[in-house]
Amino acid sequence: MRVNSRPWNKETLFARLEEICTPEGVQAARKLYSFAEERGATFEPWNDGIFASATARFRGGNGKGRLSVFALEDWLEDGKSKGKFAINFAYLARNGRVPQPLLVRLAESFRTIPGVKERLAGLEERQFRIRPSLPIDEILVQPGAAEKIQAALDDLIHSIPQ
Repeated sequence: MRVNSRPWNKETLFARLEEICTPEGVQAARKLYSFAEERGATFEPWNDGIFASATARFRGGNGKGRLSVFALEDWLEDGKSKGKFAINFAYLARNGRVPQPLLVRLAESFRTIPGVKERLAGLEERQFRIRPSLPIDEILVQPGAAEKIQAALDDLIHSIPQ
């Protein structure tokens, strides 16, 4: 184990998010975590790094096993820890795991959330080889944002080839 690192699990992840996010942000993160669990996602293996991180892995992707679709994480910005929701476009696009039309549809759905369009700038031009992140307390707490994310992810996981 590295210096200043610690083991992470569901309880310690949310304890950390409670330290760095608003109560509304933690509630939105819990909603997305529960959504993923209800749809069969796994969050293993957990890391033992300095920053908390949990990646939701769903079945599917042209027979490639589990797909790492999104992550809830702790990150540094201007020397301050913040919570983020990261969309794993780069992983989903790699080796054709998810067909490009589905990635386009996912991105278009996310762009309907205020503040997301700017964060996805250049996504198609870079052939989805980026991993944009959405600050939990800026994006996920907006009215209806978590529900729009859930609907977009539901569409993706029900559309990807098994």
